[in-house]
Amino acid sequence: MASDFETRCRATISAYMDAFNGKDLDALGRTLTDDVTLVDWDVSASGRAEVLATTGRIVSGASLRITVRDILVSEPSAAADIVISIEGTGELEVIDLFRFAPDGRIRSVRAFRGPLHAGA
Repeated sequence: MASDFETRCRATISAYMDAFNGKDLDALGRTLTDDVTLVDWDVSASGRAEVLATTGRIVSGASLRITVRDILVSEPSAAADIVISIEGTGELEVIDLFRFAPDGRIRSVRAFRGPLHAGA
């Protein structure tokens, strides 16, 4: 049986990915703490406003779709094994490492890039 933490963080990750796929920055913002940080292989942002602005640039620049393959949870963190389908480019394998605040919102996201498979 899943713990309350696991249930909350899975719901938050699902809401985060749905908002990203829908390019819904308001919904995405509701999943984040005020002091959230985002770090990936290309960008770094601190604070909700900067993270949302950075994410807005990412989602406006290409047709992207995230599929979550698996989520592993270990309080206060979770890792999501995802595939980002990039129209006209391919599929990019990524691991997102999330840290959560006690209220279940995302405190930090660190994304680790894996291989790009051409042709999606």
